[in-house]
Amino acid sequence: MFEETYIADQTDNGPEDRRSNIGLLIFILVLFSALMVAYGLYNSSQYETNLADKLEAQFHGVLAEQDLQRIYSESDQQFKKKYTQDSAVAMFANISTRYGTPGSSRVISKRMRRSTDGSYLYANFDTTFTTDQKAIERITWHETDGVFRLDDYDIEPETK
Repeated sequence: MFEETYIADQTDNGPEDRRSNIGLLIFILVLFSALMVAYGLYNSSQYETNLADKLEAQFHGVLAEQDLQRIYSESDQQFKKKYTQDSAVAMFANISTRYGTPGSSRVISKRMRRSTDGSYLYANFDTTFTTDQKAIERITWHETDGVFRLDDYDIEPETK
């Protein structure tokens, strides 16, 4: 009687198999890293948009209340170097006279820059005022000690 013996293929492709497994592992890690970076950028962008909306709503609230001295007193030192209290109050009063009270706004662009002297949030808004006039507002806030303060402001009528 024949006794058959089956011998399993015990050849070891060794390095080739390990290289393909390492390549697959590297691919998975790179893909995972790319997804994490994309997720981080998305969250950062959402944070910047939400922050810009919040700061702009606060600013517009004070502007609507005509508490123009408060805008100046709570602004950043850079803003105070650029404007005296009288010139800032006159500028905001002129905006209120010309455009009315800010109505709806939407962020059209924003960018956060971090530096050694705090963070800066640059945001542009498409704003419709109560007089149905539209303007582009360019607002910069400077964050120091966890507080964002008005750093710069510019408004330009939207052309039709």
